[in-house]
Amino acid sequence: MCGGSGGIGVMGDGKCCSRSVPTQALGALADKTVNAVACGEGHVLALAEGRCYSWGSIGYCEELNESETTLTNIGDGRLGLGKLAGLPTFAVLHECVNLPTEVPLPGKRVAKIAAGRSHSVLLSEDGLVYTCGTVGANVSRVPQQVNGELSGKRVTDVSCGEEFTAALTVQGKVYVWGAKARSVGNNPGCPGVAAEEPTDSPREVGGALSDKPVLALACGRSHCLAVTNEGLFGWGSGPALGLEGDVLEPTAVGSASALAQKKVVDISCSASISLARTDDGCLFHWGEFWDPDVEDFECIKNPTEIPGLRAVGMSCGDAHYLAVRLLPNDLCLAAC
Repeated sequence: MCGGSGGIGVMGDGKCCSRSVPTQALGALADKTVNAVACGEGHVLALAEGRCYSWGSIGYCEELNESETTLTNIGDGRLGLGKLAGLPTFAVLHECVNLPTEVPLPGKRVAKIAAGRSHSVLLSEDGLVYTCGTVGANVSRVPQQVNGELSGKRVTDVSCGEEFTAALTVQGKVYVWGAKARSVGNNPGCPGVAAEEPTDSPREVGGALSDKPVLALACGRSHCLAVTNEGLFGWGSGPALGLEGDVLEPTAVGSASALAQKKVVDISCSASISLARTDDGCLFHWGEFWDPDVEDFECIKNPTEIPGLRAVGMSCGDAHYLAVRLLPNDLCLAAC
């Protein structure tokens, strides 16, 4: 079910309009069981029965053959649908694909999906990573396998920042690639490797993580968090990092807070907020939060427990988050 601002087709119901109540995505998903979804800045991915489906904004239009009623070579590739040949002119008029459409990945079944600002990532069931879209100067309009330092390694999870991607292998190693590792101020980069080092292909994140297997991984706009048996580590930049300034090497997060005495089992990140859930259901948050009483942002620098909340799941938006709360006889969705 989709809801919200839908002028770029993200509702997936064949129209380009906003919805104040959830509406069912149609198209190729009409009779499918959806297992997971991922949202980029203007596009949506859905995982259903081992296949990935995409819809929403096609991104920047490079070329339109005005003498025909089909698209030729347009968009930034984030939808992974190739040159979009055969789709109606409607798509270019609204710069979107407004119905879920299968992303081609011949011979592979998809296990996980992730979405950045203008790129998408597919993880196959046999542990291979495929990306499509635009990051920096690299453009791919159909999913392409990621090799480099990931060659021969089985990946178990993937996550996207705004302009970078991170992958977690079965050995507990983290690899990042994407835009150059600027990670300074408001310049989102690819954190975890030396500044200005090209990261067009995956590079292993070392430092404090060299001898610590990573159990879980999450990316925000310009930072990463990693869960280990020795605590939570982060690197990158921005208010949701939970560390002072710009940090290029993995550094312990929350070491001076109550989180240091807890076992973290799940994490979620966005541009402004990070969340950590512990094994006893406690939920910690930090970052920048809008305070309507003073009409300004409040900064919570250190992981802080949300009193009275026991959560079994959570997810971050840009400036808000949702938590699934455990009640005596049922589950409840709490919004913050």
